[in-house]
Amino acid sequence: MSIPSVSLESSILKRLNQHTLAGFYEEKNAPIFARTARALRRYCENAAPPIYSGTALFPNGGCNLWNLIPKQAVRYDYSSGLIGVEPTLTELANASNDTAERQILGGIVGDVRTYSVNPMSTKFKTGGGGYTHSIINYGRVLAEGLEGYRTRIEQHTRGTRGHGSRAARTERSRSESRDAPLFYNALLDALDGLIILHAKCRDAIASASSDEGRTLAVAFEQMPVKPARSFYEAMVAFNFLWYVDGTDSIGRFDQFMYPYYKADRERGAITDEEVKRLLVEFWKNMDANSGWHMILGGSDDKGKPAYNEFTDLCLETLGGFRRPNAGIRVRKDMPPAVWERVFDTINSGAGNPALYNEEAYAKSIPKFTGVKGKDASEFAYGGCTELMFHGLSNVGSLDAGINLIEVLDGTTKSSLHDSASFEDFSRRFKDDIVLNIDEMIDEVNLNQEYKLRFRPLPIRTLFIDDCIDRGVEYNAGGARYNGSVVNVGGLANAVNSLFVIQKVFDGELGVTKSSFSAMLADDWRGHDDILAQIKHLEKFGNNNRSVDALAEDIAGIVFERITARKCRRGNGFFLPACLMFVTFANEGRDVDATPDGRTRSSPIADSIGPMQGTDRDGPTSMLLSVAKLPQYKAIGTLVLNMRLPKVVFETPETREKLKTLIQTYFDLGGLQIQFTVVDEKALKDAIDHPENYESLVVRIGGYTEYFNRLTRELKEEVLKRTAHSV
Repeated sequence: MSIPSVSLESSILKRLNQHTLAGFYEEKNAPIFARTARALRRYCENAAPPIYSGTALFPNGGCNLWNLIPKQAVRYDYSSGLIGVEPTLTELANASNDTAERQILGGIVGDVRTYSVNPMSTKFKTGGGGYTHSIINYGRVLAEGLEGYRTRIEQHTRGTRGHGSRAARTERSRSESRDAPLFYNALLDALDGLIILHAKCRDAIASASSDEGRTLAVAFEQMPVKPARSFYEAMVAFNFLWYVDGTDSIGRFDQFMYPYYKADRERGAITDEEVKRLLVEFWKNMDANSGWHMILGGSDDKGKPAYNEFTDLCLETLGGFRRPNAGIRVRKDMPPAVWERVFDTINSGAGNPALYNEEAYAKSIPKFTGVKGKDASEFAYGGCTELMFHGLSNVGSLDAGINLIEVLDGTTKSSLHDSASFEDFSRRFKDDIVLNIDEMIDEVNLNQEYKLRFRPLPIRTLFIDDCIDRGVEYNAGGARYNGSVVNVGGLANAVNSLFVIQKVFDGELGVTKSSFSAMLADDWRGHDDILAQIKHLEKFGNNNRSVDALAEDIAGIVFERITARKCRRGNGFFLPACLMFVTFANEGRDVDATPDGRTRSSPIADSIGPMQGTDRDGPTSMLLSVAKLPQYKAIGTLVLNMRLPKVVFETPETREKLKTLIQTYFDLGGLQIQFTVVDEKALKDAIDHPENYESLVVRIGGYTEYFNRLTRELKEEVLKRTAHSV
C-alpha cells in the first residue's frame, strides 16, 4: 500500500514543534481513528521521558505520560481522546507571520475546537457529563506482553484470525473501522508508539547506579514488551501500563496479580515484606495522581471465594492512603480473618475499603446488563464506583445525571397551584421525571455518536477485549460489553419534600398551596414557624412507613425508566447510580428553596441515604429505610455514606455488631456501604485547625479525599452526617 505524502498542514505543525497535531494531520483524509493513532505515535517519538528518581517502580509520583511535551495544542486524555489545550490553541492560530499559513493554522484550530466539543448540556451534568472511566485488561497484557498484542494484530492484517461473530462483522461494517487494513495498521501505529515510549523510559533508568535502579533496569528490558515472569516484573509492567492508561481504575488487582505472587512465594523468590514495599510505592503513585478504583475479593469464574493472601496484603498496606478508591466484594461466606483485616483498614482512617454486596450484584447483572457466565464474575468498578467489567467493557461513567430536587422544584412552580390533590401533583412530578430522563438519555446517545465520530481512543482499543478481534474501535462499540451509568441525585430531598407537600394538601401544616408557594419564593425568610413544623416531620432514613413508601415509589419510577432504555453504543445497557462525590454541594447551587425546608443554593443529599443529619433513629432504622428502595434495579451503584466513631472498632463485640449490621443490610438487598471513621470532636477541630490534620481522609460519594482539600461547605456537610454507633 502506497504511503501518501505528508500534508502541508503537518509540515507547518512539525516546524512549530506541534508534534502530536502534526501526526494527526499527516494523512488528513484517513479515518479519524488512524489519524489519532498516528498522532499518539508522533507524540511518543518526540516526548522526553520522565526523570528517574531511584524508585522501585517507574514512572512514579505525579506524572502524566501524555503531557511530557510542553505547549502542545492537543493532549491525549483517556476519556476524551485528543482534546484542544487552551490558550495554546490561540497561540497556535497566531504562530506564523505568513498570511497563507495563518489561514491554514486558523482552520486547524477550528477543527480541533470542533473535535473537542462536549455536546452534553449543563442540565444533565449531575455528577458527570459524557465521562468514561474504564479498566484495561491488565491480566492479558501481563500474560501476552506487547509483542503478543502485535502478533495478534498482525494475524488479523494477514487474515489468519477470524473477525468475530456475524453481529460483530455487521457492527464493524457500520463503523469507520470497516476498512480492516487501515484499522489494524492504526493499531500498530499506536502500539509502536508505546514501545518507543517504553524504550525511552528504559533508557532513563539505564544509568542508575543504585541496586534498586539496576534491578528495575533489568526488568524494563523485559517488561511490558514480553510476558511477565515474576511478581516484580508484573508490578513493573502493570505500573507502566497504568500510567499509559492515564492513571485510571485498576479493577480486580488482587486477582490478576495473585498468580505471580503465589508462584514467587512458593519458590521463595520474594518475601511478603518486599511485596508490601512495592504495594506501598504503588499506592503512593495512585495517591499522587488521584488514581481511581480498585476492587478486591469476591468470587472467581467458578463461583468460588476469591480472597487470598495477596488480598490480605493489599488491605494491610492500604491504611492511611486516600487512593485508590478501594472496595471489597463481600460474599456471605467471606472469611472472618478478612472481615478483621477490612475493619482494621477502615479504622486506620483511610476510608477504605468500601463494601459491596457480592450476591446482590451477581443476581442483577445478567438481568440488567445481559452479561452472563464467567464474564459476569469479572464485574468491577471504575472512577468513583461505576459498575463495569474488568478488561471487557466500555461503560460511560458518569455519562450524565438527573437532580430530582431540581425536577421537583420545576413541578412545584408549574403545577402545585392547580393540582387537585396530592395524588394529582405526584403524578405530574412523575411525568416530569420521565420526560427529564428521556431527554437526558437522548443527550447521552448523542454524545456517544459524537465520540464515535470524533473521539477515538487507541489505547483502550488496544487493551480492552474484543476491539482487536472485532476490528471495531472502542468508542464505536468494539468492547465486548457496552453500557452507560447515569446518576440520580437528591432522592432524599425529593422524598422529604413530597411528604411535606402531602401535609400541605392534607391541611396538617395549616397553610394553603398559594401561601406555601410564597414561602418558597421568600426562601423561607420570615416563616420560622412553618420551618419548625417541617423540621419535626418524619424524614427519609428513619424507617417510617409513609416516607419510605414515597421513596420506594419514586426510586422505582426512576430506575425502571433508566434501565428500560438502550445506549447508542453497541445497543448497550443503562444503569442508574447515586455517586454524588463532591458535587452534592454544587447541585444545590442553582435550585431555589424546596419544600423539605432546604434554603436556596444549599447542598442536597450526599448519597442514596438520608439528607445529612436527618436520620435520628439510629443506624438500623437508617439502613432499613434505604434497603426498601429497589436497589436491585440500580447496580450502577447506589453509594451509602455512614459515619462511625473509632470506638466501634475497639472491641470484638462492637466489631461483631457492625458486621451483623452490614450483613443484615446486604441480606435486605443493599448494594454498597462506605464509612468515614472519625470522631465529631476531631472533625470540628480539623475545620478550625486544618494544619493539624493534613492526613485526615473522609469518604465523599464514591471516593476518598483528604479533608483539607474540601471546601468549608463540604467539610460542614461531612460534620452534619449522623455519627452512628452500633
